[in-house]
Amino acid sequence: MTTSNNRVAIIGLDGMPWEALRVLLESGVMPKLKSILPHSARANLKPLVPITGPSWIDMATTVNPGKHGIFDFLRLEPEDFTWRSNTSLDVKHPRLHEMLAMEGKSSVLVNMPYTVPPVVEAPDRYVIFASWLHKRTTEIYPQERMENLKGDLAEIRRKIEDVFGVIDLEAYLEAVKGQLEAKLSIAEKLLEHPWNLYFVIFSEPDWIFHRMYGEVLKRSKLGKKADAIFKLMDEFIGKVVELLSDEGLIMVVSDHGFAEHRKALNVNVLLKKLGYLKVSESIKGRVINKIIRMLPSKIKASLKSRALTALSSMGLQDRAFTMPIDYKNSIAFMQTLCNIYLNPLLPEDEKERVADKIVHELAAYRDLLG
Repeated sequence: MTTSNNRVAIIGLDGMPWEALRVLLESGVMPKLKSILPHSARANLKPLVPITGPSWIDMATTVNPGKHGIFDFLRLEPEDFTWRSNTSLDVKHPRLHEMLAMEGKSSVLVNMPYTVPPVVEAPDRYVIFASWLHKRTTEIYPQERMENLKGDLAEIRRKIEDVFGVIDLEAYLEAVKGQLEAKLSIAEKLLEHPWNLYFVIFSEPDWIFHRMYGEVLKRSKLGKKADAIFKLMDEFIGKVVELLSDEGLIMVVSDHGFAEHRKALNVNVLLKKLGYLKVSESIKGRVINKIIRMLPSKIKASLKSRALTALSSMGLQDRAFTMPIDYKNSIAFMQTLCNIYLNPLLPEDEKERVADKIVHELAAYRDLLG
């Protein structure tokens, strides 16, 4: 590898912590990636918002969420206190492929969140394969590329549908592997497209670790069954290294890490105890709340960690998997996995006071928050 800026390939391994990567490298699962490490610079970076959407947009724009406007998967509409999914139109800062297009350079993006439909149409400057967060997962821009890849798109559409809702872990791994193979078929063909920037994100590490992080680290029999998936990604890395040879820069990056904990904190329960959160008194709300309270803690934690992915596959990612919150009459609440929201109608000085109080209360759980 060199520091030439003629061509840059960014390969994203979603949810890949150093600890897990080290285990995979030492176990010989990813030899292509291991072979380039002696010639590489490495760093531990802390994302401001360690969740898929904001972190990848941080990298795609080179600015933080305060500037690009993506803090979560969802967005609260203050006019009627409803939630909707973020889209490409919510990104408030140009991304690398758009900045490059302004300079006459071309990009290929595979599985980058919030890129379809493109804010700036430039069919001669970039090809975009929509991410799994997009409601039409198998959309490609420009549309003309759809015809060339029609068979591949039909295959990946079917394979992605096979992943969600699978309970058995071995069957789940097989389904993840199948859709990755279909995705790689497209990703490899797009390598042949003229590009100065190639940015691909593999969601599979995140999908695996959410359900069996400990198994992968322990190298258990089940954990080793995931090796085939990591090997496929490693083979792709090897192809990119061979393609660029000494003519470009390769970056392997991740958006967040993982950790195991034996206890959990339900932030909304804490906010309710502090008097900041109000539960909906509707019949539907009471029924949902009763069902949630009946579930064992382990099941609730597992369901919540996978809910967004499952709901996304059904086009329902704008619905919260949480207690039935009365957003309009609550002062603070948590909607998805890591962001606490304040009621947008609060006066600014009250927002500051409430935020300070919540930060103080959360300090008691610092071991869980990292």
